[in-house]
Amino acid sequence: MTTSWQPNAAVAVGASQRWIVVAVTFMLVAWLAYTSVLASAAKPWLGLSAASSERGLVVRWVQPGGWAWDSGIRPGDAIISIDGLPVDALDSALVGSASRVQVRSVVGELMEAPRGGEPIPDTDPLRWAFLLTAASFLLAGGAIYVLASERARPF
Repeated sequence: MTTSWQPNAAVAVGASQRWIVVAVTFMLVAWLAYTSVLASAAKPWLGLSAASSERGLVVRWVQPGGWAWDSGIRPGDAIISIDGLPVDALDSALVGSASRVQVRSVVGELMEAPRGGEPIPDTDPLRWAFLLTAASFLLAGGAIYVLASERARPF
């Protein structure tokens, strides 16, 4: 016995099942919003770590694409000040919570992160704009997805 294939048979999902898909997607977006809000409460990180050496406090690692990296700071640079205060070799723990670091590069150039003395920008408005855009797409897409099933007619 052969059955004839119907074009909509493979994707025939009722409206109630489509609402479940929309609800699960909504929960994922809500989780994204929650984690995003939690991340906004964290202090911005410059993206570097340091260690004591014979030259004093030296940059050990720099996060590529981070504030320190974009300011030109590289491993091997000597840290001169953290948040405007001079450092000694014992201040390596302060680097992780610093909002401003000044270093002398291996070639002697003086650099600062973030560059130009400006504070790290507040990304909260961009974060909320992203979440609002995601929610808008979810509402519009979910409505279209569900309404399309209600209007579908079998062949």
